Amino acid sequence: MSDPQGLRIDRKSTSDQAAGALREQILQGQLRPGTPLQEVSLASVFGISRNTMREALRLLVYEGLVQHSPHRGAAVMTLTEGDVADIYGVRRLLELAAVNASRGAPIAEFERMGKLVEEMGPSSLARDWPRAVELDMRFHQYLVEFLKSERMSNLLQTTLAELRLALVLVDGADSDDAAATQVAEHRTIADLLARGRQGECAEVLLRHLNAAEAKLRAVVAVQPDASVVAGI
Repeated sequence: MSDPQGLRIDRKSTSDQAAGALREQILQGQLRPGTPLQEVSLASVFGISRNTMREALRLLVYEGLVQHSPHRGAAVMTLTEGDVADIYGVRRLLELAAVNASRGAPIAEFERMGKLVEEMGPSSLARDWPRAVELDMRFHQYLVEFLKSERMSNLLQTTLAELRLALVLVDGADSDDAAATQVAEHRTIADLLARGRQGECAEVLLRHLNAAEAKLRAVVAVQPDASVVAGI
């Protein structure tokens, strides 16, 4: 693996800071899916202990950006087509149920979704994909909060964490027109919810999720083996 560049931190730095530096490298595409993350070499690059580096990697595993295998160690998360199908199956169940549960919700809950959509546009136009994906994920988390279930909200949060890196890669390959379409779809979903048109909203949301799944499965199907790309 090529060592991440410009990431040395002083000996007083915490595992959170080390995780933050790696997170930025991963979400900017400098560390691709499947890239091995070796504790010893990374600890040396950062100038921290191996135990601190191990804790930093645990944080990224929890966020869904890193996967750990007993035999191969840590690596940047890689999704299979089967993973994508399972994840979107969960999303459809939760999010479509949330649309129906939104009937009669306080107007403030719809307004915050609308405000979030307005933040998406500038991020997409600036091609700031990590920020755009963060806002996208928060939009869908707000949606599932209509279910008033902490367990279901936590389930979606975990599910979306697995998608985070893949969504950055997909959005980064989008044209400006495709990014604008994504923002418009979220605006339509928020508007239909606020107007009490849950049936139409469910149809738009289902098309949105189906299209996102198809796009992501196509990307996952052709992604290269990062160990080959990295010359390992």
